Amino acid sequence: MATKRRTGRGFTLLEILIAASVLTIFLTGVYRVYRGVARSFQQTSWSLAMQTEARNGLTFLREEMQRASYKTTISIASVVIEDSKMMKIRSGTTQSDAVLAEWYIGIPFRTDTPSTGACFKSSVAFSGGKLVYTKTLDSGTNTGEPLFNGKVLMQNLASVTLALEPFDIDDASGTKLVNIIVELRHPMREQYPNTKVIERTAAKVDVKVEEL
Repeated sequence: MATKRRTGRGFTLLEILIAASVLTIFLTGVYRVYRGVARSFQQTSWSLAMQTEARNGLTFLREEMQRASYKTTISIASVVIEDSKMMKIRSGTTQSDAVLAEWYIGIPFRTDTPSTGACFKSSVAFSGGKLVYTKTLDSGTNTGEPLFNGKVLMQNLASVTLALEPFDIDDASGTKLVNIIVELRHPMREQYPNTKVIERTAAKVDVKVEEL
């Protein structure tokens, strides 16, 4: 009885190695594409979140700075203004913990109503990679003004730059603009060295301003 010969043959070791190499190259490429897309998504998500946080924080800070005013006492005979309670700012770029600005918010005192009137002391500081705002009662009676003990305006702070300029270039002694620029950096700087957010604003202030 004649036997049938098997015409098929298996894969050689060389063919298996070539196929495995091609598959490895393909999967490596897919992984790199995936990692790049994931990395880009993480960077974009972080940037959008930090832009929103920085803008909201700077809007709040600008509004509080623009409330800067002197302590004022109003009586029938006179109006007394304590212009020694001025704004102080740290001009230039700050990259470490420091107080950046101090100012007062005055609600006029009236001698005919002793229970009214208040003066609040505000400050903003670079602290532990955060921009922190504090407002406390300096004198008088608080009738509902919100106070803050280290309110965090934004995180991942790398630097803050403050600069003072006249609001009107023809009146250098009048209203001032306090320009504020913040730079936020990704917390994983080794992996995302170029990922940053820069936002800016300017507060219009009517009180005297001097260097801190």
